[in-house]
Amino acid sequence: PLKSNEIAFTAAVGGGFQIFLYDTQKRSSRQLTTVGDSAVEPCWTNDGRHLIFTQRQGWKTRLMLLDTETGKVSPLHNPNFGDASSASFAY
Repeated sequence: PLKSNEIAFTAAVGGGFQIFLYDTQKRSSRQLTTVGDSAVEPCWTNDGRHLIFTQRQGWKTRLMLLDTETGKVSPLHNPNFGDASSASFAY
């Protein structure tokens, strides 16, 4: 289940965007990603632990899975799949 005190958001970092997690109880945020040019469009999975997001590197985009507890980032598809975006992703 989703944690009602955590909000995933994107913020500008070094000319791109990265994903952060804001804890409404602690009133603090921490950076979750440092990938590619940008990490955008975070979408929670039903387990409340993982985020699916779009990684942008130049003109290429890939869907990635982020474990918010371990920080591990994994691609969700083969690079030969082509460009992808999670803007309209439904889990």
